Amino acid sequence: MGLKKSTWLIWIGILLLAMFNLKLTLIGIVAALLFKWFRKRFKKRELGEGEFGPVRKIVKDAILARQKGFCGKGRCKETKHLELHHRVPKHLGGDNRISNLVYLCPNHHAEAHENRKGKVDYKAVPKYLFGGFRK
Repeated sequence: MGLKKSTWLIWIGILLLAMFNLKLTLIGIVAALLFKWFRKRFKKRELGEGEFGPVRKIVKDAILARQKGFCGKGRCKETKHLELHHRVPKHLGGDNRISNLVYLCPNHHAEAHENRKGKVDYKAVPKYLFGGFRK
């Protein structure tokens, strides 16, 4: 009842082995494996997930839309000269996904880097980097 489609396809392939010749069974098993591979390959991902190069324009636009064009620090209403900041730095495993990026005004961006001094603000670290828990 709780089996996935790919599991059912494998069982159907095994059943074909019992009923028909080996060629039909191999086709069924290959079809099930291909179905499983396509499902994993084309699963929905967060925008920017797994990207470590320059941040794409579509990601930047999505972050600005999320913040409504303002600085991402509290009640700051600065809208000009916003700088992109990685909550988790790239050298500590952060990537370009939307949940790891925030636009900050120059003052708050400098403040964020001064406060860090080699440390990570674990409240800002997304759960996916620590297997679902934070320190």
